[in-house]
Amino acid sequence: MTKLQCDAIHCISNRDGCCCRPNIQVGGSQATEYQQTCCESFRPIEGNATNAMDFSHVNKQMPIRCEATKCVYNKECQCVADAVRVAGSSAHKADQTACETFECNGGCCGK
Repeated sequence: MTKLQCDAIHCISNRDGCCCRPNIQVGGSQATEYQQTCCESFRPIEGNATNAMDFSHVNKQMPIRCEATKCVYNKECQCVADAVRVAGSSAHKADQTACETFECNGGCCGK
């Protein structure tokens, strides 16, 4: 499983930089750079809700389903990176987050 650090502090599943979901999904099927990815599992904190309200256990490692097929860490739509960082400290919706670990594979991105 992948070690996950999450900076999306306005997500209901974030607690102290960790995710409380059992897994997440990264979007960005056409991404060629990390800014074109996002955490599709992001859910904003609304009203009086607090972080980690929907899941109780902090998961420092978890399976990550990934649609960013042009990433070197994507193997059959699963992330195989040792560690992943989701950016989005000011995010209030999924498309304001990004997988900073994304690295475009050489065949599609001109590397």
